[in-house]
Amino acid sequence: MTIVAILDTETTGVGSDDEPVSVGVIAVRVDERGALVEEIGRYEGWREPSVPIHPKAQAVHGLTIDDLRGKQFDILALKTLINAADVIVAHNASFDARMIGVIMKVKPKWRCSYRQFPWGSMADKKLDTVCKEFGVERPATHGAMNDAEALLACLLKHRGKTERSQTYLSTLLKQTAYNVQAPSKRPDRGATGGPRLVGSIVFPTGGEDKVAKTHPSKHSGMSMGKLFLIAIILLLPIIWLSDHNADRINYVLSGVFIALALWIIICHYRKARGSSRQ
Repeated sequence: MTIVAILDTETTGVGSDDEPVSVGVIAVRVDERGALVEEIGRYEGWREPSVPIHPKAQAVHGLTIDDLRGKQFDILALKTLINAADVIVAHNASFDARMIGVIMKVKPKWRCSYRQFPWGSMADKKLDTVCKEFGVERPATHGAMNDAEALLACLLKHRGKTERSQTYLSTLLKQTAYNVQAPSKRPDRGATGGPRLVGSIVFPTGGEDKVAKTHPSKHSGMSMGKLFLIAIILLLPIIWLSDHNADRINYVLSGVFIALALWIIICHYRKARGSSRQ
């Protein structure tokens, strides 16, 4: 017999500074085939975050700061339920483990039903796709407990035609423990690249950025603008000290061309350097 905790979180966003606002956990006991023996317990809770909720995240779970004001997780109840399990299962375990780590430490080993996908070949690995394949209903607005229930229902489906066959949960449990500390291939909030997974939801690239702390192209432009200005300022004394107006004009034109040349060289250098890092 194995005790499995199915876990899902809803959060303020996907970045390293984001926090969980909702958690749903269902602890079950399963036999050697991965079939359900009994439900041990469940926990659903909400929490007021200390950071803003990103609009993209709010569109997924529908929770606002006003909905969460004054609410806190029952850490003792949550920890007791999770630590009673032998294994925690989540759809994108690295993300959920990081979010749970904001509020507590957990002891059990993890399995990731997204990275260690037990259902075979499908169009993609999103939980929505798995639910449609098995006819499991899932609300359009996601809640942590709703997602945990949907994931459990899909995992308890049998691989064969009879109830005596192995379940997909059994297939997942037979895999090695998932390293939730391993570097994620998806970019963090504010980065660019491919689509990124949030729990079991994919956010399109660039849509979930709050406000980037730095913007390379903007700052590069500012630096070059400053360089141009500094070059002109440095050349002004030379221009002023020249004896003839014609010499002054020549100095001005020379200064402009020198500054433009420096600007172009630095632009190409930054562009080449940025390409080499990708």
